[in-house]
Amino acid sequence: MSESTTREATSPAGERIDRALLRDTTAALRRWPAWLFLAAWLVGIWLQVSGGGMGRLSLILIIAGGCVAYGVIAWFAGRDIRADPTPLPVRAPAGEALAIGAAQLGVILFVFGYVLPPLALPGAFLFIFGVLAWAVTAARAGYRLRDFAWLRRSWRPFAMLMLAVAVPKLLALGLPNPIALAAAVPSGIAQQVVVQAGLQSRFEAVTRRADLAAVLTAVGFGITHTPLNLPLAGGDFWLALGAGLVFQAPIGLVFCIGYVRHRAPLPLGMVHAIAIT
Repeated sequence: MSESTTREATSPAGERIDRALLRDTTAALRRWPAWLFLAAWLVGIWLQVSGGGMGRLSLILIIAGGCVAYGVIAWFAGRDIRADPTPLPVRAPAGEALAIGAAQLGVILFVFGYVLPPLALPGAFLFIFGVLAWAVTAARAGYRLRDFAWLRRSWRPFAMLMLAVAVPKLLALGLPNPIALAAAVPSGIAQQVVVQAGLQSRFEAVTRRADLAAVLTAVGFGITHTPLNLPLAGGDFWLALGAGLVFQAPIGLVFCIGYVRHRAPLPLGMVHAIAIT
């Protein structure tokens, strides 16, 4: 999706919400990246059912329904008058994408090091190399202070998404531990800045498609969680991978949809912090 099609997908605030949502959903389903994500999700279902039995389908469908609901709320952020769908400036798309991609691969290898320890050290080195390569590439690309104006973008468009995450947690679990919340806020914000401003924006700059960048980022997010799913999967790698594709990847897609609608990773980081507290 080019910048022009990104603007087309952002519904004018005066348009009826049902018509705007139907139009944007129909437009998304006409593009092949949406079907690529659906294919990855179906592979995840197959891995879950083949490894854990048909009983897993009910949980998968519940999670899917919740992600659809939260996806609509994330989409709704774009109807706020303060929403800004303008892509972040990427001065050296190819070089920055390669560097950020290397850093992300390093993260994946490091996380997989919990299962296969020999992967942890190469993953750490690859992550450091990727970050340094990005820093050098970005320094030579000539970024200007105004390129970071996204740091000041409004948080208001994501207020409904924050409430949609916070209220059920408050009703079910009560007030969060202040220390845990204080630790979660910088963690959540840092992760969304890296994933959305770092990874998704670079994918978009290279591919010139916001939809493909969102799908690649969401699926990568799900795959990265595979080692973390292993304890609940009883050590079964394929079951854990399936969980990443059917549980974490759709959650990642919700964040990617929100980011396409309003390019402000800081409030999305707060949503993440509320979710993990």
